[in-house]
Amino acid sequence: MKAKRILSLFLALLSVFGMMSVLSSCNKKDGNIALSGKTVDIDLTGYAVVYADALNKSRYAQSVLAGLADLVSEKTEKSVMARAFTKTNSTAADPEILIGQTTREQSVKALSSIKGDGFTIQVVDNKIVIVGTNNLLTLQALNYFTQNYINASEGKSITVNKTVKANKVEMIRLAESDAEEAGITFVYDDTLHDKVAHPDPTFVGTYSGRDMREYPVQAIDGVIKQLASITGQKEKQFKSKKDTEEIDGATFYMGMPDADVVKACLQELAGDEYGIFVRDGSFVITAWSDAALISANDAFIQLLDEATFTEGEKKYVAFPEGFRLISVSNENWITDFPLPEGLELYNTYDTANNCLQYLYMGESVNEAAFTAYCAKLEAAGYSLMQDNEIEGSKYATYHNADKEHMVYVAYNAFAHASEYGPFDGWYASSYGDKLLRVVSMPTNDEFCVPDNSILKPQSYKKVTDMQVTAIGLGKGAVGMGYIVTLEDGSFIIFDGGMMGDSAQEHVQIYDILLKQYQKIYGENTMPTANQPIRIAAWVITHSHADHYVVPRKVLQVYGKNYNLKLDYLIGNFAAPGSIYPVYNSDTGKMGEAGVIEEMLTTVSTPFKFIKAHSGQKYYFANVEMEVLMTYDDHNPNPVVNTNDTNTIVRFSCSSKDAPSADPYTMVWLGDANQRQSRYLCAMYGDYLESDLVQLAHHGNVGSESDLYDTIKAAVVLFPNSVEAYRSYTSPANKNGTYCYGVDYRIVYENPHTEYVIVSGPDFHTTFSIVNGEPVYEFVCARTGVSVPVTTDKEQGGQVVKIKAD
Repeated sequence: MKAKRILSLFLALLSVFGMMSVLSSCNKKDGNIALSGKTVDIDLTGYAVVYADALNKSRYAQSVLAGLADLVSEKTEKSVMARAFTKTNSTAADPEILIGQTTREQSVKALSSIKGDGFTIQVVDNKIVIVGTNNLLTLQALNYFTQNYINASEGKSITVNKTVKANKVEMIRLAESDAEEAGITFVYDDTLHDKVAHPDPTFVGTYSGRDMREYPVQAIDGVIKQLASITGQKEKQFKSKKDTEEIDGATFYMGMPDADVVKACLQELAGDEYGIFVRDGSFVITAWSDAALISANDAFIQLLDEATFTEGEKKYVAFPEGFRLISVSNENWITDFPLPEGLELYNTYDTANNCLQYLYMGESVNEAAFTAYCAKLEAAGYSLMQDNEIEGSKYATYHNADKEHMVYVAYNAFAHASEYGPFDGWYASSYGDKLLRVVSMPTNDEFCVPDNSILKPQSYKKVTDMQVTAIGLGKGAVGMGYIVTLEDGSFIIFDGGMMGDSAQEHVQIYDILLKQYQKIYGENTMPTANQPIRIAAWVITHSHADHYVVPRKVLQVYGKNYNLKLDYLIGNFAAPGSIYPVYNSDTGKMGEAGVIEEMLTTVSTPFKFIKAHSGQKYYFANVEMEVLMTYDDHNPNPVVNTNDTNTIVRFSCSSKDAPSADPYTMVWLGDANQRQSRYLCAMYGDYLESDLVQLAHHGNVGSESDLYDTIKAAVVLFPNSVEAYRSYTSPANKNGTYCYGVDYRIVYENPHTEYVIVSGPDFHTTFSIVNGEPVYEFVCARTGVSVPVTTDKEQGGQVVKIKAD
């Protein structure tokens, strides 16, 4: 990891203008760089790293300079810091690595030897001089020095060509003052959404005016704004076009537009890298993932400080022709493991928690490719943890304990795409292309390897019948929360909502758990450390406050009490760089670095965090939990709605007393919207048929009718108020927005719906599943009183019986 971190600091510039140098005994060329035949062996012990004060104006330069000092420290095992020339402790007599235009005579002389724009690296006396005619060229020389000499040598000694020189380097102007119009056109992929408004016109709801354009489009605006600020040009003078439009003159490519120069640059990048290139007068900022592209654009914006020059009263921005900067975006991504061979990499995708998805598509992607890749992993020492096959799609999860690494592999067959797609609505995908996904997952204190006990059916003692409880929403509270009581007396909880007016929802959940516990172990029995309230799994469907706030509060308030224990937190939370158009602090909270670790500090007995992926199965007492979809399954389609970032699971519920080949099944949708419902239908078809479904997104702007028609559930959990039920399912609203039509159909037209259970506020409605069969006797989990059942579908209530006896 150390070596990777240092390479990242130095932006892993493999070469400045050409291929890496090969040291020899005669004069030679490395691209546009002339190398002297004479080399010098240098022991770096005692060398100071000294840079010209003018180099310290950008974070980019600061990181590179500090990185060189770190490398010298590592090689010599002596602490070395990079110091500005006016603040250095070294003197003209001391050994120094001089960077930039310092006033040391060696720096001055070396600089004067350069013809035109360029740079040089020279060994003079006890100095290593690294200097360019401008800061940008100095930094290129420094990166060349690092890659070709520091990183190419073992131990404290390096071998350096006595003179390295690049003369008459062409500086390509990107923008300049007083120009009537910019001389360069910014270009992006025409498949990207480039409108501020939400890309799906059937979408109902707002994002408070958020810019919904995809990242490369927004990044172009950011670059234009910086260039206009530097040069005084107006932003409207800069042109921005799709790659399908006619383009004259020089181009600036952002992201992955369809252009030969971009494709060539991408082939030079690994899946975790980004690149900034200047090729034949064109600029290219590209990466395999948006997350890495964000890093690339950030680095480029920083470099603009070094690329700004003054000519009289005019300012201009210019980069050297042949510029090539390559960097690792996230040093914690694990990439040194076998990848598929003979397949076309489409992109990579940041899936948070330092996990990285590689996506392959094309004619070569098929079941045989999946099988071959799994065999390759096994040959490399990876052990199969679990596998699964659903409707022609195949899944496998592998673990390498020595590398602290897991690899998830999925072949998406989309066996039912022709039955359910294409779907109505612009920007709506049918999810039909065959795909191979490979997700690299580090295992550490944040992200765990599931214990083998939950990877296979469990042996347990039955102490109660299974129950499902809809947590009633208090006044002012929003969200959803469900508690499933398992036959061994443990619980699985879904979400929990967000604090209402009383801000006591966490107390409410604990009280329900305590009441259920006491029904099992005795009315006056209190939980103890030896027999705690045990939450086998808490599933947080997605990172919206009305789903994750209360769970976090429960752990904060009760987690230090050994009388309550959480075994597993389950979810797959969106990374900010992967959902850029819809990202906000709420959407990304659970996916931010350090959040899971923070939650772990609130509990006395650590829980394990499982980052779920489709096709995986986990077993808790009498429940098999099968993951059907997570947000990263959208790739290669971007996430255009934050409520399409859910972890969707299905329960198959057996019973110890009455094993059945036809278990009671439940589908938990969270806030799944149109696109997740389309994916589920196209992937699984009739496999989704289940006895119970949780209505998506509280009944508004949720999944589409196709999904519910396919699931055919008898029981529908409605995570909203009675007032919302009346409004959303009302016959008067059925022809309004699509979501009301969906709700209306579930209540009035779906022949399978028998009961709708609404979430409060008067009762925490509970019903039992005895020996695998539902018993529709509804009681409040806290009070034990019966919950009224109404047959008035329009007026509704907390339990609405849809079918008459």
